[in-house]
Amino acid sequence: MANFIVSFENNDRKRRIMVYSGNLDELRKTELFDDNENKTNDDVLYVSKDFLKKYGYSDGEEIEIGYSEKTCNVKLVSANDKKGILSQSYFFDLAVADEGLFEKVSGMEFTPNMIYYDLEKGVSKTDFIDELNKNNPDYRFSSLLNDASMKKDISTLNTVLLIVMILIAVMSTVVICALYNHIIESHITAVGTFRSIGIKKSRINLILSSETVLYGLLGGIIGAGLGVFFFRYMIKEMIGSDSYVKSTPVSYILITILFPVVWSLILTFFMLRKVYKKPIVNIIKKYSSDFKRFKYKKYIAAAVILIIGFVMSFVKNRMVCIAAYLIMAVCFTYIVPLLIALVNKLLNRIFGIGNKISYILSSVVSNKLIMRSIIVSIVSMSLIIPVFAAKKSINDVFRFAELNYEYDAVIGLNGNTEIDIEEIDELSSVDKSYSMYFLSTGANLYMEAEGTDGKIPVCYLGREENDEFDDWLHDSVDVEASLLRELKESENNVIIDKSLAKKYSINKGDTVVCHSNQYSGEYKVIGFCDSYKFDSNTNTVIMDLEQYKKNINSAPQSTYLRTKTTVDEMIKQVDEKFIDYSIVIKSKKEFIDKQIEGSNMLLQLITVVIYFSLIICFIGIINNLVTDFLNRKKEFAVLISTSMSHKQLSLITVVQMLFVALYSIIGSVILSCIITKLIDNIVVHFDLLKNGLIYPASDAIGIFIISLIVFIAVIIVPVYIIKKIDIYYYLRRE
Repeated sequence: MANFIVSFENNDRKRRIMVYSGNLDELRKTELFDDNENKTNDDVLYVSKDFLKKYGYSDGEEIEIGYSEKTCNVKLVSANDKKGILSQSYFFDLAVADEGLFEKVSGMEFTPNMIYYDLEKGVSKTDFIDELNKNNPDYRFSSLLNDASMKKDISTLNTVLLIVMILIAVMSTVVICALYNHIIESHITAVGTFRSIGIKKSRINLILSSETVLYGLLGGIIGAGLGVFFFRYMIKEMIGSDSYVKSTPVSYILITILFPVVWSLILTFFMLRKVYKKPIVNIIKKYSSDFKRFKYKKYIAAAVILIIGFVMSFVKNRMVCIAAYLIMAVCFTYIVPLLIALVNKLLNRIFGIGNKISYILSSVVSNKLIMRSIIVSIVSMSLIIPVFAAKKSINDVFRFAELNYEYDAVIGLNGNTEIDIEEIDELSSVDKSYSMYFLSTGANLYMEAEGTDGKIPVCYLGREENDEFDDWLHDSVDVEASLLRELKESENNVIIDKSLAKKYSINKGDTVVCHSNQYSGEYKVIGFCDSYKFDSNTNTVIMDLEQYKKNINSAPQSTYLRTKTTVDEMIKQVDEKFIDYSIVIKSKKEFIDKQIEGSNMLLQLITVVIYFSLIICFIGIINNLVTDFLNRKKEFAVLISTSMSHKQLSLITVVQMLFVALYSIIGSVILSCIITKLIDNIVVHFDLLKNGLIYPASDAIGIFIISLIVFIAVIIVPVYIIKKIDIYYYLRRE
């Protein structure tokens, strides 16, 4: 295979494409390339759908491309950009072409400049590469992927998804528990009747648990089936093919099915145990009334523990803070009824006692069904918001650069030694430039340290004491000036990121071995830096600039430009000046957007999880509210028969629901802040998201507005029940 750069004209500006060319049939076999044509055509340039959209082309449109002094027309055809070559997040726009196109546009015979090896199963990749490098010193062989870097990315992704999964599992548990409470409580009278005629407890347990297990089993089977279906669909949407999806592990399916079943058994036996403690007469009369009994001692104890947790949150220790916010979240959820009771007493003082508002407020706090709906709504909404916060934080890592970095455009030189940097400064539109010497994580960039297992992926950065790095990039690498001075005192000094040091237990004064392509050397760690604003992987290793140029790369990786005219004019000038060189220039926004693409799959996955979370949340809220209203038919019948008209009761129920919505939203604001701080301390402590979680205020407002709409929509149910209720039927039953 060979790669080369061609240019094309778009919107009065020269653009570049990095073209990978080779035998298309062979590329298809190795899945490096995937299209729908399955035929060879040397007049076609295969590009991504995003490329066509970005430059305003249609599928099949012809454009003129140039290479050196030659030009030719090619047809643009979209190919699968979710896997293979086109899926790479690269500084250049990428394309794939048959080797015949190279010969046509260049007028030269096709000569490969790279070879891909597809190893047989069981062959050691490391041994194979070492052998090739040993026997071919004039060539450089490397792994297509950096295994250490990939493992780190996968580990981070798995941990983030684990946290999200735990949030969803807790939300699902709350919804399931609320539903099973309704089911079991509706059978309490039947349990008392069974006891009165002599049926053994074990028999009653079997009857009731069989019913609840059946519900759990049906729900689990349906949920597992939908999960398998949507998982395959999600993968296909994100990588363009479901060919990588293996059959879902049976263990995962069993866990999904058993999750509601286990909870149904736990809740059934827990509720029955409480029921059996009561006299049979009370059970038959349905001792578990719809009215909430306050246990003030327990509430006061929970409030005291909550205050202790709040005080603990000010301790400057992450583990203590994690424990503090966990205590606060649990205790706040427990004392919600007490807080609502206190608020209602205050409102009663304002509106007076004995009127309709007083009745509404007392019914909200005293009715167990209504209180349960409020708690379920609070917990469900609160657990979604940290998922939004995770997505916002990942985006903000990149957007920080867009908002704070003092440059207008960046040239990707990729270590190109042919470019004279001084020629860039001579352009009339360029006010100032700053070249950055760094080499980011690649297949042959790694570090070894004593006591660590395997290769540590790194990003090498060349620095010196009075350079303009911090002026241009706003302390994106926080390091003391004295350490930069100390770098020069020895050729073998390095500064490493403190998160990297903590993860691999590297201490000041330790010796590490730095590797880069054909170079390797021992270095002494003289101190630490904080580089998450520069490299989100926090794998930075700082060398003295002269040592970097000597041992890593003599040419800069990127040059940042500030304009004295307009960004578009400066980009056009640079393009025209260096059109024949393999460089690319992008505006600051284009550059940041391209970096975000590297985390696009994670963001897409979190977005999908958010949608599923919202569905679970609102289904749980709606289900709980509707079930509560259905269980309150007797209450509605008694009120209509004694003191209220249908219209009055409907109006009171509507106002009651608005109070439920108000309490739920206010409670969600408080609890979501606590849970977000809890997750924030967890991800920062374990170096999952260096900048932590940022409360997504705008997303939270959106969720609360949607929740309010859901509450208002559900009002239709009680109004309809009140209108159609058969008063005599429910009074006769009682």
